[in-house]
Amino acid sequence: MRGRKPKPTHLKVLEGNPGRRPINGAEPKPAGDLPTCPAHLGPSAKAEWKRLARDLNRIGLLTMADRAALAVYCQSWGRWMADGLAHRARALRLLGNGVHPLAAAHAWRSLAAAHGLGPVDLAAERGAGGTSADEPP
Repeated sequence: MRGRKPKPTHLKVLEGNPGRRPINGAEPKPAGDLPTCPAHLGPSAKAEWKRLARDLNRIGLLTMADRAALAVYCQSWGRWMADGLAHRARALRLLGNGVHPLAAAHAWRSLAAAHGLGPVDLAAERGAGGTSADEPP
């Protein structure tokens, strides 16, 4: 095990580089363009994509390199919503497609952590002078 994951350069810069270690000038920077919604997503998944994609891209948490990861999350969300609507009384039963509702929740938690959207990450950003998506700029 290596220990903690390295902090992305843009977060070090925002925090004023408290460790005074050299800034990585060669860190890859994927294109910041807004990815298009994949055509194969279902209606609920497309709605979730539209709800998230623009805001995540605006704050720099979604790039072209993240398109597949967001598509996986949105598809899991769409399946979970479809199952929840069809089987509210049996929310914990296995879905017909083999995806358990808790697996969809785990996929979201993993994606959120990978993009710095976990509760700890958001609290750290607010403490560093950032604002939440709900607060006016």
